Amino acid sequence: MTNIVKLTFIGAKDTNYFESSMTRTLKYKGGFITPKRLTNDNGKLHGILTFDLPAVLSCPNCASCKSTCYALQAQMQYPDTRVFRLTNFHLATFNLNKLQTLIEAQLSGTSIKVVRLHSSGDFFSQKYIDMWANIISKFPKKRFYTYSKVKKMFDFSYITSLTNFNLITSFISGFLNYGDMEHCQTLKKRFKAFICPCGIDKTAKCGINCNYCVKNKKVCFLQH
Repeated sequence: MTNIVKLTFIGAKDTNYFESSMTRTLKYKGGFITPKRLTNDNGKLHGILTFDLPAVLSCPNCASCKSTCYALQAQMQYPDTRVFRLTNFHLATFNLNKLQTLIEAQLSGTSIKVVRLHSSGDFFSQKYIDMWANIISKFPKKRFYTYSKVKKMFDFSYITSLTNFNLITSFISGFLNYGDMEHCQTLKKRFKAFICPCGIDKTAKCGINCNYCVKNKKVCFLQH
């Protein structure tokens, strides 16, 4: 899959990407970006590093969910979030070696033990999947997890063989793993799906109140 990605550093009015700052120290494509490409504590996750790509743009199998995508809404609302995710996608598409180097450096310098891939976005190419497999294999004491709708589109055999990686498919026996409470209760009854408590209790946080997704498979989410 080939992606044509136009990277533009147009963020919030108070952000000038063409000048370096305390965090934006790496010169890239005429602007300055932060070398740390994973973020921490997004309000819903606690003690978990997250790597994000642009919603929909990086999702090869999003026809059934793009109209209700909460991640798409977030990047439209927050310009700096859009720029950050688009930069990750540009690196993942055109400069995987650089992206892998930056991620490995960040992981080597943190004590955080859990990494979530894609609170926004999805796996979009085999080379990108293989990059993550290489990274994950180098950090056996950290746990990585993700949700994906593209398991049947690429070869996940190696990355899913890694014991510190958990891939949760976004379908449970053919049904999307998110919806209203009636839908989630049906999946729980028919397939023993686990309903994410963070969708029920708005004050709950992943990493504090629940760690189910780090190691388990069948999980269902209440639609935002």
